[in-house]
Amino acid sequence: MKLSRLLLALAITVNIIEVPTALIAQSGDPELTAANPTSASSAVFDFGDGTLVRRRKRESDFQEVSVNAGQSINIKLQFAPTMAGQELVAGALDGGAITAPEPPLVVDADGNLNFTFRAPILKGYCRVAIQQSEGTDVLQFWVIDPAHPEDNPPADG
Repeated sequence: MKLSRLLLALAITVNIIEVPTALIAQSGDPELTAANPTSASSAVFDFGDGTLVRRRKRESDFQEVSVNAGQSINIKLQFAPTMAGQELVAGALDGGAITAPEPPLVVDADGNLNFTFRAPILKGYCRVAIQQSEGTDVLQFWVIDPAHPEDNPPADG
């Protein structure tokens, strides 16, 4: 009986330790991404007019951001500082263009990756993929259609 209580207590202790680790991995905090330290945890989209949109990641994708056709957005992805110096590969999957301050894309000493994305001129859904050693982060955009506002998703919040 004592052995089964001991095993039960051990099982509960293991579960208590594992649950916070899973929550930490989903929290998006760059210093707490224990599950995949090579993955970006947050993104800031700077529209150049004082408008900043922040997004946290859900699994490998960031929540979509609305942009105008042909608009350029400065993007800062936050990685763990242990990623400093790593070269990453970015690709505009559905049109548009990516430019870096100085190619190639390199994570800075603070864990930031900065680049500019120019949205395509075609309206609708588009993505940017950032590949690192252990996976891919996906930024999602919606190029708004001012002529058909009913086709656009709800405004960013």
